[in-house]
Amino acid sequence: MMENNQENIVNISTPKDLIISTWDIYSKKIGVLTGILAVPFILSYLSGYFYEINQALAAILSFTYLVAFFWAQVAILFVIIDQKEVTSFQVAVQKGWSKILPFFWLSLLSLFIIIGGFFLMIIPGIIFYVWFLFPSFILIVENKGGMDAFMRSKQLVTGYWLKIFGRTIFLFALVFLFISPIILVTMLIPSINTEIVSNLISSFIGTPIVLIFYYLIYKDLIKIKLDTPAVVATTKDRVKFLTVGLIGWIIGLIIIVSVIKQAT
Repeated sequence: MMENNQENIVNISTPKDLIISTWDIYSKKIGVLTGILAVPFILSYLSGYFYEINQALAAILSFTYLVAFFWAQVAILFVIIDQKEVTSFQVAVQKGWSKILPFFWLSLLSLFIIIGGFFLMIIPGIIFYVWFLFPSFILIVENKGGMDAFMRSKQLVTGYWLKIFGRTIFLFALVFLFISPIILVTMLIPSINTEIVSNLISSFIGTPIVLIFYYLIYKDLIKIKLDTPAVVATTKDRVKFLTVGLIGWIIGLIIIVSVIKQAT
């Protein structure tokens, strides 16, 4: 499943180099990234605030938040990928809108397949998570969507699964070590809302840092497999992964229902 690949033109950057490059890009783009992420963040809190006051307005704000969330995610991808051209909030959101629907479809597929894999004793979910890290970048850079983007991601990861998994663990451990002390300090200060601080950090720092880190790995894989023609999802591929996802969700729902019944 994670076979060796002899196509090495270059290797994947070391975790240290990835973090240095990630921070360099983030620090240069922090203004436009913050502006983009602020929109769904504010809408999220407005919908929560108005829930007890006016549920109809809260529902409208919640829907607007969902649109803004996906729109912002695509806009951020353009900021990260096309750093020279996408230098302003306006350009980022214009480009983001052009890909919002295929990105939304990719998100649904990710949720269905990867979470379904996690319901199947966790291990398949971990394997799927690493295989399918890059469809969103492939959508923007290679203009491939749906299952084609997923199979292209798997193709790029093949032969490098363990290295990418190791770098993923490194990234999340680093983020955890950065966030945990801040959260612990805020918990000791009654006047500070820990939930808001946590959401601020995860939204404005965590999200872009993770996306930039993965994009840099994607760039390395593209260089490594430069001469490898991109695969296209076959009917067999679609049936296989969608079936696994469906089975996982069925098992997951059965487990959830059983737990609820036992609790009541």
